[in-house]
Amino acid sequence: QIEPELEKLYYESPHFLVEHQWVDFLCKLKDNVHVVALTARSFEDNHTMALIGNLQRLGIQFSEPWLQGPMVHTGSSVVDAVGADGIKVGGMIFAHSANKGQVILEYSRLKPGGAVRGTALVDNSMGNCKDAASAVQHAGASDHLSIHYTAAYRMGGELDDMEFWMVNIKDALGIPKDECILPSQDVATESTTPPFRQTLEWL
Repeated sequence: QIEPELEKLYYESPHFLVEHQWVDFLCKLKDNVHVVALTARSFEDNHTMALIGNLQRLGIQFSEPWLQGPMVHTGSSVVDAVGADGIKVGGMIFAHSANKGQVILEYSRLKPGGAVRGTALVDNSMGNCKDAASAVQHAGASDHLSIHYTAAYRMGGELDDMEFWMVNIKDALGIPKDECILPSQDVATESTTPPFRQTLEWL
């Protein structure tokens, strides 16, 4: 009973951009390359519309996908996402927990007019980065760059979102406010900040 409540509180907590420059960066990037979101979750997830709504609210827009619907080999889904008020968010691939490298390969091979010259994955999971790079390298399909993006780690001293989340969790579970206290900003920053970003490249 606790897990669904925690998930509900997570999605009801405020969401912020890790890097405010991402919106402008994506806009400029789309002028030169094809940019789509790739998430491990299922499109049928109960919180998909909340995710799309948050992306829309934050001003995130991806490229228009070159196909829509299921990709049969990986079981993933491609959508041209639109928010509740009709504002387009753009191409999103829902991997349904499939290997992201295999999903990238399948999506690339379905590009109209020929194969892509190269692919890149930006992910906060080193495992996803390595799996994607290995899958593309093994297929010998194209050059691939995996970027392990860890900007969220450096936000240890900015605990407003976590504090909001924890207060709601404690209230829901009946935990007294003086128990399970969050660490101080100095402690959180000192103990949880790994290197800002690691870049892995396989050619």
